[in-house]
Amino acid sequence: MPRTPAQVLATIRDLARRKVDIGTNDCQLNAHDIYLIGSGAATAAQAYERARYKHPLPNRPSDEQLAAIPLGAWIFWGGGQTISKATGKPSGHVAIWAGRVGGVWSVWSPGAPGAGNGNHWTLVPLTAIEAGWPAHFLLGWTEDNNGVRVPELAPAEPKPKKQRPALVRKALAGGRAYGALLAAAAKVAGPTQKKKLQAAMAKNRDSMAKAKAVKKR
Repeated sequence: MPRTPAQVLATIRDLARRKVDIGTNDCQLNAHDIYLIGSGAATAAQAYERARYKHPLPNRPSDEQLAAIPLGAWIFWGGGQTISKATGKPSGHVAIWAGRVGGVWSVWSPGAPGAGNGNHWTLVPLTAIEAGWPAHFLLGWTEDNNGVRVPELAPAEPKPKKQRPALVRKALAGGRAYGALLAAAAKVAGPTQKKKLQAAMAKNRDSMAKAKAVKKR
């Protein structure tokens, strides 16, 4: 049973505070181990490639895209200067998403650019990875690692669109069976929309009365 994202972030903060040595060049090992997930992929790049629940990101993601990432998700980079003996390819990098910290989008990185940051968990801006290690490039984030999916990292289901505004807009725009549509829309409309619909209904009744009067002539 993996840890929850909340437990992972609390554990990382404690390890960072105590500057616990987590080794060097073992970002993928630390990233799955912190969740109590067993071994699998040899490198971060391979872990992202194998992930079933991944969400690619552009190299310069928008605030909206970053805000949608669940806290505690794995953030992956490709490239890098270290070539894995197991894969024969660049190892990439992986960190844990920390969200917006002090107004800056940040990650908890198991080893990070900068003197003294190589062997412990460090909170750094998302952009610090590529700034300090220019050979890396952002890939995206995942809900799973080494075949284990963390349920809390699944993105929230989009809320279903309300039908009421569409019905009201259609009624105000007119169309066939205009009077009946106005009446139906008025039953579900909010106070402001209801006033508009009532005015439209009154106007429609006047138009119908005038039409009948013309027919009688």
